[in-house]
Amino acid sequence: MSDLVDGSTPASETVIAGYLMEQIAILHPPKQASCGPDSPFNELGVDSLDAVSLAGIIEERFAITIDPVEFFDYPTPSALARMIAARCALTSADATATDQAIPAG
Repeated sequence: MSDLVDGSTPASETVIAGYLMEQIAILHPPKQASCGPDSPFNELGVDSLDAVSLAGIIEERFAITIDPVEFFDYPTPSALARMIAARCALTSADATATDQAIPAG
């Protein structure tokens, strides 16, 4: 998914949730056809070991820090995607502010 983060524009929650669902499907094919981004992680088969793996994947893909415990704070892919999008936006805003604060030499 090349449209997740282009370096200047944070990805949308919907795109991130879709990416999370793809990663979860690699670990565990959906147990039910009705499972989607609003399904709790436990219904998607995600356990604590999967949360650790997914946290690493998220950190690498989005260049943010995420604690596997946050999978309990944001218990669905949609909820976690909102948090990731918000963090990406903050990271992008911080980078922009830093770029503007440092004069080009």
